[in-house]
Amino acid sequence: MTLKTTCMFCALVALLATPGFCTVITYTDLASWQNATTGDSTINFNGITAVGTQVDFSNNNTSMGLVIGGVDFEAMTSANTFDEHVLNPTAGQQYYDYGTGSILYWNPYTSGTYPYLAVTLPQAVTAVGLDIMTGGPGNIFYAGLGNLTFAYSSAPTTGWSTPNFFGLTSDTPFTTFYLQMPGGNTPIIGPLSYGSEQTQGGGGGGGGDPTDTPEVATFLMIATGLIALSKGRRVIHRAVAA
Repeated sequence: MTLKTTCMFCALVALLATPGFCTVITYTDLASWQNATTGDSTINFNGITAVGTQVDFSNNNTSMGLVIGGVDFEAMTSANTFDEHVLNPTAGQQYYDYGTGSILYWNPYTSGTYPYLAVTLPQAVTAVGLDIMTGGPGNIFYAGLGNLTFAYSSAPTTGWSTPNFFGLTSDTPFTTFYLQMPGGNTPIIGPLSYGSEQTQGGGGGGGGDPTDTPEVATFLMIATGLIALSKGRRVIHRAVAA
């Protein structure tokens, strides 16, 4: 194999071996998340029902669930059923009044994959943030992007009447993310914002960039250089010997 062919082969393998992965940074306060994002759009659940009443959006998967401003909320309790409710609490109504207006709640996690809340956005984004609450303290929300692997966790919720903020940015665009809360208390969310991340590298109290590790492609590039040097030395050695 010639020097040129060897180098081209190693470079091709390096390109094919380069992994595509998603770097996610999580945030636990709104200000830090806003500083890391741009072009944010915000929606809430106000205006759907009167104060002190709620609307049940449960069905047998015959519609798209609850759609607000192009954002689709589907609280899946099984592969074919979802169960979600919008409540407009009265002032001071315990467990539901977080000072954020109307809220969306669904069934708490029991076992297996279900239930979970799937949120589908109207376009691909790289940032999402929202208020998360529960009826009791100490519960942790888990989030997943584009699949049902709940890999990103929030800080423990404080319970009524203080909402917690949970946000994330990603260097890979996504259109769907998932929320799940293991434990007995009812999962609740308030206003939701989405947009684009403008920087990676400073999680707002909730995380940071993952530790950099050498990639397969990097090693292959290094190998290419070493092979080239080795063959180059052989060519020079033969030329001198001649």
